[in-house]
Amino acid sequence: MNLPTMPAAREFQRLTPDRAEALVPFIKAHRSIYDGQFNPDVPPDVLGDYFIHDLRQKFSEGVWAGLMHEPAGGGFAAAVFHHSAWDTNFFGFRMDRLDYLFGSHENAMDAVLCRYAGLSEKEGVRHISARVNMSDRRTASVLRQNGFAEVCVKSLWRHSLADPAAVQVPSPHIRAFSPQDGDDVRVLAATLAGAGRFSMDGRFDPKRVREMYEQWAVHLCETAPAQVLVARVRGATAGFLVFTVGVPLYGAPDVADLKPGVVTHVAVDPSLRGRGFGRALIVAGLKRMCELGARAAYAATAAGNAAGAAAFQSAGFRPVTSHWDFHRWLD
Repeated sequence: MNLPTMPAAREFQRLTPDRAEALVPFIKAHRSIYDGQFNPDVPPDVLGDYFIHDLRQKFSEGVWAGLMHEPAGGGFAAAVFHHSAWDTNFFGFRMDRLDYLFGSHENAMDAVLCRYAGLSEKEGVRHISARVNMSDRRTASVLRQNGFAEVCVKSLWRHSLADPAAVQVPSPHIRAFSPQDGDDVRVLAATLAGAGRFSMDGRFDPKRVREMYEQWAVHLCETAPAQVLVARVRGATAGFLVFTVGVPLYGAPDVADLKPGVVTHVAVDPSLRGRGFGRALIVAGLKRMCELGARAAYAATAAGNAAGAAAFQSAGFRPVTSHWDFHRWLD
């Protein structure tokens, strides 16, 4: 592929909003950056426009930072990242998220990633995470060469909400969240920790990871109770589901009037699993998403979570792709 020529600059430099703008022609010419995202509802060109819009907005707002490499022999590579404030505040040490790594060839990508990791370590970062679509073998290879380890594989699912008949009637056991459900939801949220990337990493304190999920549940119930559904049986909480509408997740940007619905978390009491509560919660969530105008729904399950995959599949979801979660410790 003949890529546009990048204006001359030092081999490595921090990306500013103006400099990030110079990446736009490369992004348009290098569709692998956003191809393979799991959203078949949005054409690749539109998805590319969304990516560029997101890049401009997050750099102008100071949410993202970046580093660019222009080797003397030609080509380019860029690493785009941000400081993960929630994780840092909770675990007590600096954690970064590598949002994108792309370039004209693997050697340039390797160089910019190596430089980024070195600068991050000097700035006190102890942990970097990255998510890579499993179709993007080149980026995964560069991450591995630079000390990143795969800690989790997730399957991504999609449900078409275009046909109302595809959304089944929810179970009468499901109802909207109410304040008295808060303690039960908090306890159930802790059961999700074992399937998450922090638990699979092996270096995070398991007790602290469970507490993180509990705090997340408390925060969500207080700030967005309308996005929480609970399953009740014989006066007890059997499970809960959390969803969003219109909030991007992975490759499901809110473009082209898609207004995606996303199932972010589903938990069922371990003693009540296998009775259909997970599926009932998912179906009820789909119905609520339709009512709020969503045109497609998405979800993710960790590899090995056969019960979760079966619940989504039985509710009408279909697998579309998978991704790796990578971690690297800088100590």
